[in-house]
Parts: sequence; structure tokens; C-alpha cells
Amino acid sequence: PTHKLRLHDDGDAGKRKAVLLCTGSLNPVHTQHVKIFDIAKEVLERDHGFAVVGCYISPSHESYVNAKLGKEAYSFQSRFEMCEIAAADHPLLMVDPWEGCQPHFEDFPEVAERLQDFLRTDAHASDVEVVYVCGVDHVEKCRLYEGIQNVSGSVNICVTGIARPGYKARQSSNTSCVIIESEFECDMSSTFIRQRLASNQPVDDLVHPGVARYLTQLHATK
Repeated sequence: PTHKLRLHDDGDAGKRKAVLLCTGSLNPVHTQHVKIFDIAKEVLERDHGFAVVGCYISPSHESYVNAKLGKEAYSFQSRFEMCEIAAADHPLLMVDPWEGCQPHFEDFPEVAERLQDFLRTDAHASDVEVVYVCGVDHVEKCRLYEGIQNVSGSVNICVTGIARPGYKARQSSNTSCVIIESEFECDMSSTFIRQRLASNQPVDDLVHPGVARYLTQLHATK
């Protein structure tokens, strides 16, 4: 989808245009999944000379989520629909179905590279770069301090790491990695939401109201 891309804003002249990308199980998507886009946009625009012109959230492939979560996994279709609900009110956020519609699991570097290629060809946005947004735990685990090098080695995807409880990521001197520690700490988890649902407790304070209704109906049919 490209309907929310803001490609022709005169105020962006001289800035690095970027779209933000976040991948994951999103089982289910919660309010902080959406909030990290706003935090990353604020810091990248204020401190690093970016103009964020769009955001994409990408639910992971069903085979990956099933292997990770077993019976607690929601189908790709359900996760995609909940993401669509969560993104509907956001001015820049769109849901990218590509990852979940592939015949097999595609990891985040391939997803980021494909989005970059899509922007430069199908969306005719050759001056827009992808910035991958994730938790600092993921930055540390995957050693993303130099950004994401694609398969061909020709494109370096920038990375923005968001603070997570219990994880300390070192600040990177490389311009391809921005660590955000003081603005916001992502302390919510989809696991906690599933635990609440299993105990018949409300989750309205953790997810978009429409997602809460969707989950209630989903669990009522199980």
C-alpha cells in the first residue's frame, strides 16, 4: 500500500526521506507497537535530519509464528486484520502483507530489502530510504550496529533501536544505527496480552479498541 505516503511535502526539502518498517509476530498487535513509530519519527526528524514520509508494519509469516508460539499463534489473516484496525487511525502507518503472503518465511533483512526495492520501482520513490525499527534487544542479538546489509551487499538499511526493559545497547558511532534510550521504553508484550485473554481479563488498556473487540470475538469462537 502507498496511500499514506507523504512524498511531496515542500517542508522536506534537504532532508533524508525515510519510511519506517517494523516486523514481528504481532500476536496480537498492541498500542506500543504503534507508539514506537511515533517515537522513532520524532527522534529521527528532530536529531538526525530525516523526514519520515510513511510507516509500514509487517506481520511475520505463519510458519514462523506457529513454530514460535504453537497453539497460542493467531493465523496470519487474523494478525493482518488486527494490524489493519490498529493502523487505520494513524496518519502514516500502513500494513504490508508481503511477508506473510510468501510461500515460506522471509527474515527481516529480506523484508526490508524488498520494501526498499518496492519504493524505488513500484512507488517511484527513489529518494526514500527504509529505516528498520526494532527493540534494542533485537539490535544486540542480531548485531545491527552497522545497519542491515542486504543479500547483494549493495544497500545498507538504517536501524533504529527502541529501549526495552532489562536490555542495554551500546550507542553506535555508525550513522546507520540510532539507539533511542531516554525517550520511551517499550515494556508491553503480546505474551502478557495473551495471558490476560486466557484468564478472561480485559485488554482494552493494551490494544486498540477495535483490536480488543476483534480478540473478544476470536476467543469466543475457540
